[in-house]
Amino acid sequence: MVKIMSIESEDKKANSSDAEKYFKKAKEMYGNGSFEKALKEIEKAISINPEVSKFWLFKGDIHTDLWDLDESLRCYDEAISIDPKLVSAWNKKGEVHMYKTEYDEAMECFEKTISIEPEYSLAWVNKGSVYKEKEKEDKAIMCYDKAISINPESELAWANKGHLYKMKGSDYEDKEYYDKAKEYYDKARECYDKASSLDSDKKGLDTIRRIGLD
Repeated sequence: MVKIMSIESEDKKANSSDAEKYFKKAKEMYGNGSFEKALKEIEKAISINPEVSKFWLFKGDIHTDLWDLDESLRCYDEAISIDPKLVSAWNKKGEVHMYKTEYDEAMECFEKTISIEPEYSLAWVNKGSVYKEKEKEDKAIMCYDKAISINPESELAWANKGHLYKMKGSDYEDKEYYDKAKEYYDKARECYDKASSLDSDKKGLDTIRRIGLD
């Protein structure tokens, strides 16, 4: 009996190892921009172990990049069903609802994210963006300020706040915040150039794309 249990345990370890290999390969494919190939690899990982939240989270990310938004929502829901406190899944689910202009649903997701992790600065930025879309500028600014208080180097919060002041016609404020955002943009570009030289991750490029200054 002990021997049988030992064999089963070894099989589980082997399967888990295989799933992680597929996950790692999927991330490599994704980093190279091969989203379809990455999707095939992550599906292999999920077929081995469907109870790993990060697999579903990553599959959701791929579908978002492929602009298959309904499927990405389904994947984030799967991740949340496995780990209800997975803040990144809640936040990304909210972002997808924003892409679909479903602002009430997006707000619910961002508020859920914040209820789990109050210091999650990106959720505050996103919540501010929902308020901006709803033309509630003062509430949006409060959210951006909260994000900045949590993370003073949040280039997205600075840029969004600057853009909001520009919309309100405040040239001084708008310039101040855009200058601050540009400062972090330059840091992001430096990070990306370094990452590219090392064939590392695409953190800097992602930052630049989020700011929209390239």
